[in-house]
Amino acid sequence: MANYCFTKYAIEGKKEVLEQVADAINRGEGWMVKSIENLGLEVDEDEYSPRAEWYKGARVEERDGVSVLFFTQAYPWEEIHIVADVLAQLGDKEAKIYYFIECFS
Repeated sequence: MANYCFTKYAIEGKKEVLEQVADAINRGEGWMVKSIENLGLEVDEDEYSPRAEWYKGARVEERDGVSVLFFTQAYPWEEIHIVADVLAQLGDKEAKIYYFIECFS
């Protein structure tokens, strides 16, 4: 039986960058590669798993004066570094990424 993993993200950062990412995720047909292309960034097919999905419904909220992006990713959880790469390429190298991983088998 296959294992299924879901990663839930809360990212604190620059509001304009987080809104860009949320918009790209919501327009990306669910697939991480498509979302990254929507941001105008290069996609390295060897690094970005074609199986990884970022679920639509990404949103940016203000929490105590801090902009926070919320979204969920489905398998593979080991690609968390890609989120940091995307934020850095968009100009937010100081974003704080919090995540929770749940796996089921």
